[in-house]
Amino acid sequence: MMITGLSVGLVATMALLAAWYDGKDHIIPNGVSLGGIFCGFLLNVLDGNTMESLTGFLSASILIVPYLKGWLGGGDVKLMMAYGTLLGPSRFASLCLWASMFSLLWLALACTQHQRVENKKISFAIPLAAAALLTCGQSITISAD
Repeated sequence: MMITGLSVGLVATMALLAAWYDGKDHIIPNGVSLGGIFCGFLLNVLDGNTMESLTGFLSASILIVPYLKGWLGGGDVKLMMAYGTLLGPSRFASLCLWASMFSLLWLALACTQHQRVENKKISFAIPLAAAALLTCGQSITISAD
């Protein structure tokens, strides 16, 4: 699956918007995540990558399990579904690895603030944005042509 400049722009915009809203209000608006899912499917269908988009979406759907256990918010899950839809399964796997690392660092930072983490809302869209931006940066190739 070739990631287009439009997909990179959408992922970057979505990541920054989600991080800003989640950091400010502890909520990721449906317009950001569901809009990303819709645009991801639309772009990939037009580009002939329907199965890649669907596979990326379904790969992210596994995050429903942590949501049901109360470990993730619904906005985080929908945001990851949007990333999977736009990036496809291989880039989504890379995003998940980076997101795990950045989320652990983000959680460690929250713990060093001498606050009880269990009673504090933690905005995971911020480390997810860092992972999404890094994944998009890895996807950009510069041609000498």
